[in-house]
Amino acid sequence: MGRSDSAKIPYITAGLRYIHKSGLFAGVSANYLSTEGRADMFELNGGYMMSKGNWDAEISGSKYFYNANSYSVNSETKGEISLYSSYDLGFISPSINAGMKFSQATDYTASLGLEHDFSFLDEKLQIEPGVYMNAATQNYYNAYYQKRKYATTRKGVQKVVGTVTANTENAAAFKVLDYELTVPVEYTFHRFNISVTPVYAIPVNPNHVNITVTTANATRSRTTYESLSNRVFCSVDLTFKI
Repeated sequence: MGRSDSAKIPYITAGLRYIHKSGLFAGVSANYLSTEGRADMFELNGGYMMSKGNWDAEISGSKYFYNANSYSVNSETKGEISLYSSYDLGFISPSINAGMKFSQATDYTASLGLEHDFSFLDEKLQIEPGVYMNAATQNYYNAYYQKRKYATTRKGVQKVVGTVTANTENAAAFKVLDYELTVPVEYTFHRFNISVTPVYAIPVNPNHVNITVTTANATRSRTTYESLSNRVFCSVDLTFKI
């Protein structure tokens, strides 16, 4: 939702997914962090998808296992459940995605989207531009600040003689966090599918972050605004269907 760490996290992900004709599915994946040379996160997921006429829906759940040294902003998230629904009106497809995310406290998320699908080359090539508004509570993000952001075990953290604690204010407040523009491009050739998904994220509503540094001689506290900036990120996926 537009939030990121100062350190880059380029994941290489390998996964296996089984989809039954009834709509039930289950999968497992592993994320390898190339800059650290380690498996940073494992995920188990499953759910049910359905399609009737112009209406599509899906309910899913995921369980996450993060490396103890991970500095992903989601690294204190243990799992989540979500419900997705969209309806094709022909010229546009509105969608909604609502969910619950579990960390040190439960978060609530919602995403509203507008999409339109363009097909070419006998539907082998598909382009689906979309615009989204994401809102949520941020207990997971507060937990990241408290437990990971200033951990002395992570690379690039300025070492201090003492301890650093931090937390975000009003983490339980439900608010708009970012707007996203995306133009996914997908090409299918026999059993192979390749997709490229660039996203332009516009984060809003920066947090107040309270930082306290405690040493043997003194305790210093300060409150800062979270530094937000528009970002572009991209995922490239290659799938082989058995």
